[in-house]
Amino acid sequence: MFFVVTTGRSGSQTLARVLDQHPLCRCLHEPHPILIKLATEWCHGQLDGKEIRQYLFRSGPMFPHRIGLKLYGESDQKASFLIEFLRDLGTSTKFIWLVRDGRDVVASTYARGWYGEAELFSPRRLWAKYRLRGDLSGDVAVGAWQDMSAFEKCCWYWAYTNSIIESQLTEASADSWMMVKLEDL
Repeated sequence: MFFVVTTGRSGSQTLARVLDQHPLCRCLHEPHPILIKLATEWCHGQLDGKEIRQYLFRSGPMFPHRIGLKLYGESDQKASFLIEFLRDLGTSTKFIWLVRDGRDVVASTYARGWYGEAELFSPRRLWAKYRLRGDLSGDVAVGAWQDMSAFEKCCWYWAYTNSIIESQLTEASADSWMMVKLEDL
């Protein structure tokens, strides 16, 4: 089993489609919408590790290692914040850290209105409601976060997400993950 971890707007959907075309692989893009809520609440300190584990490892297998003979994988930006829990799925669990140039990610997120006032009225309200926030994650002081522009928040999001991924993957064994730059694909 494997997970593609990354920021939003980094090519995770495209990579999932490419990997899914391999005859021995089944890769889905963001198949668990509940992770939008869970990962953000975890980062914001609203859920503890026990609650996350209870959801991820409840009675039925949320993450199958295989579907038939096909290796199973998921590409999901919210999995980026849950790596420490996903590693508990076993030593055969692998991670692909997909990195896109931050300038391109910020250009895309900003153009889509991330962290803008109008975002809460968009058709993608669920994503807006659970958009990661620097003040709630403890990474940015409350006053500083409120003073940041939407552009600055988009920059913060890219840097923060990649720092979380890096710190969680460097705690894992070196053979359990690899970094891929979107621009190199």
